[in-house]
Amino acid sequence: MNSWRFIFISALLNLWAATAHGTPFEDEFYKGNRYLEKQQYDQAIEAYTRAIQLNPKSYESFSNRADAYSAKSLYNEAVSDYTKAIEIKPHENIYMHRGDAYVAIKQYELAITDYSKALAMNPKSYEALTSRGFVYSLKNQMDLAIADFNKAIEFNSNYPNAFFNRAMAYRKKKDFDRAISDFTKVIELNPKSSQAYGYRGSVYGAMGQEDLAIADFTKAIEINPEDVDSYNYRGQALYHKAQYAAAIADFQAALAIEPDYVKPAYNLARAYAKLNNGDEACKWLKKSIENGFKEWDFIQKDKDLDNIRKLPCYADIMNASEK
Repeated sequence: MNSWRFIFISALLNLWAATAHGTPFEDEFYKGNRYLEKQQYDQAIEAYTRAIQLNPKSYESFSNRADAYSAKSLYNEAVSDYTKAIEIKPHENIYMHRGDAYVAIKQYELAITDYSKALAMNPKSYEALTSRGFVYSLKNQMDLAIADFNKAIEFNSNYPNAFFNRAMAYRKKKDFDRAISDFTKVIELNPKSSQAYGYRGSVYGAMGQEDLAIADFTKAIEINPEDVDSYNYRGQALYHKAQYAAAIADFQAALAIEPDYVKPAYNLARAYAKLNNGDEACKWLKKSIENGFKEWDFIQKDKDLDNIRKLPCYADIMNASEK
């Protein structure tokens, strides 16, 4: 046997011996860590539960079990465990994780409180600032959100999440030039961000720059062929350019990914109506209503459906809506 192989195998045996003879608590805790790393969340929860029974003061066991609960979308259970961990030992990362769990269950004020506590422990935490800013944006408090994103970028000018979220806030405020600038920065930092391309495309579309929008949606789809929104929005941009056949192909591609998606079904109805294909237009108008589109006043005023209004199928759809 080669000497280096003997040394390597001996080291592995020594490592195994060291871990095999840990305390019962350590055995269960590290077993939980291994399960968590392998995304075997149920087994991880069971191991951490045994570790907690053996050592109720282990804040790491509570925190890690909470991470496993969060991975299973059991956010109330996660909040409970994060809270126990904080009671034992307050920690910046645990406040962050509990804040994330609060966001998932739409407890936004509690999430803001936790991100603020994380910031009290680390005032230069660009991640905490970005997370708190994101919650402010969910509450439509855009100025507060942008202020947090600005600070996050001051502390880390290469953090794409801060630029992306600030871009989304500018987009919501219809500050399109700043939104495009930030989405472009995200793309510079992460050229594979299909979301940045897709949302930048939506801003170009809102500005009436259809060609730039189509180019961005195309890039987003190249990066992520399952990007259903980019198919729909590229279809809309093509539709506005009166390229109805190409638009139809995109709307159908979106529905192939997500059959119950309302917008592309309604857009198909409009496109087929523009092409004077009444049967297909009525088919997709009916499908959009089945998918949940109930904006009857909008349907009745939508000039893009004018070509089918005198058809019996359109009358049947609208009469059924009154029942």
